[in-house]
Amino acid sequence: MSRVHADAPPFFVIHGDRDTLVPVDEARRFTETLRASLRVPVAYAEIPGAQHAFEIFPSLRATFVVHGVERFLAWLYSAYLVERGDADERAAAG
Repeated sequence: MSRVHADAPPFFVIHGDRDTLVPVDEARRFTETLRASLRVPVAYAEIPGAQHAFEIFPSLRATFVVHGVERFLAWLYSAYLVERGDADERAAAG
C-alpha cells in the first residue's frame, strides 16, 4: 500500500472471503487506499467461499472470475478507444 501513487493504472482486486494466507480485510483496505489515491477505475470483487489462489484449479467459480476480468479489460479498452477517438476528432478539426 505504501507504493500506491496517483499515476498507477486501473486495478481490479479479486479476493476470496475465506483466504487464510492474506486476510480479506487487507484486500478491502488496499482497495480503499487505491480508490482514495487514484483517478482511474478501481474494481473490487470478493468471492464468497474462495481460498487464496482459488483460480489455479479449474472450476466454475474460476471461469466466472476470468470472464469478469475479461469484461473489465474490455470496458477499459472501449473507454480508451472513445477517449482516443475524441482526441483524433479534435486533432482533425483543429
